[in-house]
Parts: sequence; structure tokens; C-alpha cells
Amino acid sequence: MARAGETVVSTGLFHDHRGHCMQCRNHPFSPCKVGSVLIGKDVDFMRDEQAQAIVDTCRDERDARQTAILKWTIETFGAHALDMDERASRFIEEALELVQATGLPIDRVIALAQHVYAKPSGDGAKEIGAVGVTLLALAEVAHVS
Repeated sequence: MARAGETVVSTGLFHDHRGHCMQCRNHPFSPCKVGSVLIGKDVDFMRDEQAQAIVDTCRDERDARQTAILKWTIETFGAHALDMDERASRFIEEALELVQATGLPIDRVIALAQHVYAKPSGDGAKEIGAVGVTLLALAEVAHVS
């Protein structure tokens, strides 16, 4: 079992030291039975049907929330809500408002934007995953559930 402050990483999900999913916070599990447990540099890989069932449940719940949010967005803002540039613009606007609220200076934001755009473009699906993990970590540091 992970100790306080450590994170258990299972097949695509993150669990806190209490063994609760950090995505939906609903289902506890025994970390020794699910995915891989990262404690320091030690990694122990295990897979089983129970682990996959938990992963599938979380994925189904996440997909349902994602679909409901898009439906609400279209109903509220119209069909242009489906435009990728529009969605990306709204996302960066909200992200900028969030970092502004944390007190991050504009010069740091500009430097980060220049750093990112100086590199080749990443894979969209992987970047969405990285955004989700980073947002959850920021929320935890900010004591926001």
C-alpha cells in the first residue's frame, strides 16, 4: 500500500495514498492488485480482471461526463462549439484565467508559450492526458476538490 503523499499509478488511472481514484474519487481498491505501484524508483507491475473492470468503469464514467459537457456546450454556445480552433481558444482562455488567479506573472506565461511553440507539435491525445494530470495536481496543491 502506498504511504501518505504517494500516488498509485494503475492502468491509466491515478489513485491517492488512500487508494481512491483521483479521477472520480469513488472506488477504493487494493493497490497491490491494480496496475503498477510507484513508490520512489520501485515499480511493481501487476494486471488482473478486477483492475481492468475498475479502469473500464472509470473510462465509461469519464466518457459519459465528456459527452454531457460537449452536449451542454453545443446547446449553450451553438454548433461552432464543435470547431477545434474554438475549443482550443476557449481552453487556453480558461487556462490563462486559472494561472492568472494563482498569481503566475504574465512574463512567465509568455516565456512558456514561446518555449512550447519553439518545439515540434506533440500528440493531441497525449497532451490532453498531460493536461488532465497537471490540472489534478494543481487542484490538489490549491486544496480544491
